[in-house]
Amino acid sequence: MVTTDSLYELFGVPPTCTDDELRRAYHHALLQHHPDRNPHQIESATVKTQQLTAAYAELKKCRTAQRGTRKIDDKHGIGITVDGVEFTVQFSFGSEVDVQDIAKRKVAFRAEWEKFLQNPSDPICALQLVHAAFRAEQQDLVKQLLLNPILIDSASLLLSFAKTDPACEILIRWAEVLQQNQRAKEAIQILEDAFAAGKASLSVKDELRSLHYAWAQYTDPTTGSKATPQVRIEHLRHILELGFQYDYIYKLIAEAYHDLGEDEQARAYLSQAYELNPELSGAVRISRALGFPQTPKPSPRKTQSPTKYKYSRPDQIPSSAQIREWVEKSNWSAVIEFANPNDYSPRILSKAREGLCQIASSLEKCKDPRTTEALTNLLNFNYYWDVSEAAVTSLSKIGDKHTLDLLRKFRPGNSRGQVHLEACISYLQARVNSRLSVTAEASPPEMFAQAERAFVKENYGQTRMLLEDLITHTEPSHSLYSDTVTLLARSCAKMNDTRTAIELIKPILDKLPEKPRHKTSQDIVSWLWEDLVFREYTPTNDENYSLALELHLELALAAQNPDDVLENLRSLTRWLELLGAGDTAQWIRQLIRTEAPGTWYVDKHNREQYVRNVSPSQYMKNRLATFDRRMKARVTTKLKQVLKNPPTLESTELLLNDR
Repeated sequence: MVTTDSLYELFGVPPTCTDDELRRAYHHALLQHHPDRNPHQIESATVKTQQLTAAYAELKKCRTAQRGTRKIDDKHGIGITVDGVEFTVQFSFGSEVDVQDIAKRKVAFRAEWEKFLQNPSDPICALQLVHAAFRAEQQDLVKQLLLNPILIDSASLLLSFAKTDPACEILIRWAEVLQQNQRAKEAIQILEDAFAAGKASLSVKDELRSLHYAWAQYTDPTTGSKATPQVRIEHLRHILELGFQYDYIYKLIAEAYHDLGEDEQARAYLSQAYELNPELSGAVRISRALGFPQTPKPSPRKTQSPTKYKYSRPDQIPSSAQIREWVEKSNWSAVIEFANPNDYSPRILSKAREGLCQIASSLEKCKDPRTTEALTNLLNFNYYWDVSEAAVTSLSKIGDKHTLDLLRKFRPGNSRGQVHLEACISYLQARVNSRLSVTAEASPPEMFAQAERAFVKENYGQTRMLLEDLITHTEPSHSLYSDTVTLLARSCAKMNDTRTAIELIKPILDKLPEKPRHKTSQDIVSWLWEDLVFREYTPTNDENYSLALELHLELALAAQNPDDVLENLRSLTRWLELLGAGDTAQWIRQLIRTEAPGTWYVDKHNREQYVRNVSPSQYMKNRLATFDRRMKARVTTKLKQVLKNPPTLESTELLLNDR
């Protein structure tokens, strides 16, 4: 006789395990025994997968019933027998799906649909279909799958067979569907599972922060009323665990503990809030209640004289060309003169932003003793995140032990900034404390292997330091040279030093073998976007703009499946719009509408806010005209070619597994 205890034994966990522990044990067992991972034992692996899924569904029902919460919907389920006992598991669709329409809209979606019909009880097949549906913008057709409790529990397995960034985007959109269907707890769950798997992107963390904050501060979606102090504490502490160490989060937790009457805990959290920000705002009431001293405010009767700013008119802001000229001539006094954000009137700060960012980046080359002070002012200017990040990068290149302490105390405003800060701290620490020498302590292969290990551990600063030392002792003819430059460029990019990454990689790109060149080209277009898209157009960057166009065209023409071709064409339209070539971008969109109707790659409804009108140089206009003529004939042929012969099931699986 099968008991619930014996079902737990299938997953190697005790009946006292938490829901999270059971769910992760199910993930591990499913990946271990799935037919895709056991190609030489297809039949037995299929049976084992069915047993595991059925057992998990039964345990989930039992645990749900014990808590008296919502039951799992088992209608139209598929019966599966485990040791003679029949259980039911369900992954189903509505009957209104038009397969022919699917075939027209997306060949990958059709392939996954057919695979799913052959394996309707396989959660991995169901997830692959969800993956294809989102990419084809047909998620409404698989809504029943998206709301299936067993598949929700399996959602983070998307990260095991799909590229990380697209999979994370799908999980976020899946969470939005759950939110819209009053399933807020499960929306948080699938993103928490991705975070627990160690593969969550920054966008997943930001979405999790938003969901936890909304639950803590607004209506509790499970009760429809204001969240209790216990619930507020739970969700706010999750935000801290995600790495968002914000003063106001500590303050809100202190308020929740005070509401519970636990003032000792409340004081501890409020103290932490004040430690992060001595000028903590919105804390008068809680500070008074907990006996914290208040900083006296100036009397409203006393009129304060208006602050006099050094620069209050737009014409006083130096242009990008002017700053570049100062840097080229090493006129650092002029650069530092404009490096203090507090000298600018708030009225013109938005116009000064790009110049301040450029100054922060340029000061990495400055030897003037005033540089550290100037960069510190830019670092603490948290009005614009890119200015602070540029200052962090420059400080990591020129700083000393005192700078290291400064960066360790700095608190960026978002998770992206935190990752960047940690990389820069590790780089500065390596510079100050632990520089290794190739000639003295390690051979080039040993040094490169050490750098690779550091990169895998996400210690990008240490990686960069090792490779910078290695490259000074390695001739371009050495077998390790290309690999060293490539890994060094990637470590620079991880520190948001994309301009350095681009300059490092461009000279060796054409010398790379086909596969490494393809992967490196994908990296470069991402770095170019980071480096150029938020900056004002200037002819000095024409070569990099041209490189972005050529690489996207090259990637599209080299791709063997519709998704990769269309995705690169979609990105290409954004670059063309950025350069004022809207007619060429519109031609590409019309071609996609004709050859691949219904796909999301047309991008008509989702224009990005960063697109702005520019006036390209005559050189760039000539390059765009040449590119337009050369691109049109080749892209039309390529798109018809890949859409004429849909990918096989095997090629689709290879795409999903290509991370």
